[in-house]
Amino acid sequence: MSDENNVVPFPNDPDDEKARRVIAEAQRLARLPRDDWQAQLSDCAKSLDIEQGELAKHIESEHKTRVIAEPKRLAGREEVDWKYQVGHGSAERLGIEPKELEQYVKAAINDRKKAAQELERGADKQRQAAEDAEEKERKDEERKRVAAERAQRAEQKKRDDERKEAARRANEKQKTFANITRLPVARHEKELARLAKRLGEDVAALREEFAEFLGVGSEPAETTEPWPEPVNIAVVLQELGDKISRYVVMQKHQLIAAQLWTAYVASRLSRARPLAHSGGNFGRT
Repeated sequence: MSDENNVVPFPNDPDDEKARRVIAEAQRLARLPRDDWQAQLSDCAKSLDIEQGELAKHIESEHKTRVIAEPKRLAGREEVDWKYQVGHGSAERLGIEPKELEQYVKAAINDRKKAAQELERGADKQRQAAEDAEEKERKDEERKRVAAERAQRAEQKKRDDERKEAARRANEKQKTFANITRLPVARHEKELARLAKRLGEDVAALREEFAEFLGVGSEPAETTEPWPEPVNIAVVLQELGDKISRYVVMQKHQLIAAQLWTAYVASRLSRARPLAHSGGNFGRT
């Protein structure tokens, strides 16, 4: 079988009748035992008008082709079958010993096995590649799913934290606003500025929220008509003291404090709605 690469191929489509005749005669003679075709070689060469050596080359080439093809054909059969054919005609037709043909058949069988193994290995590689690709895709999908769930949880936590922070800030504002209302008006602006700095907010916005908290502007303010004539505050305070003294017994300094506090509260009430903590107990000492 080592002469496979040395086979001289016949032309597939000869251009002239002589070439076709040479090919046909070489194929016929190659089927005969060597002694038989060698005995006919001289007459055949003359009839074809070619040299004996040239015809012999074509016969040898055809013979080698047949020697190569026959083992491949037999290699596809069961062992009992091919061994029978080797010993009953195949080797004789090829002009070789049965043992030689048997070796060629076994070599062809090994080649078929190797080819089948290569195909199987190739198929295994393809299956493994497909499984690896599927596993990779599954892992990628799993990673995407986990990442999406993680991002969703993070986003939900962020929204929850923002709601909690907003609720905390709103609660802190309400408490601070309530505390500010208990302080003198002069301290309101300072306390609002401190709250704005603590919360990181604009003091003007907090001032508006505080005004809403107080209810300023939520209802139409009553129009206070000024007194038509100038008022002597000393006289007003004295009249106020006289009115208080009709109902409450107190010392002079207590009466003065009540007069001044009443005037202060009245000035606030003229600018805003009454508050729960805007008054006081004038009778306490």
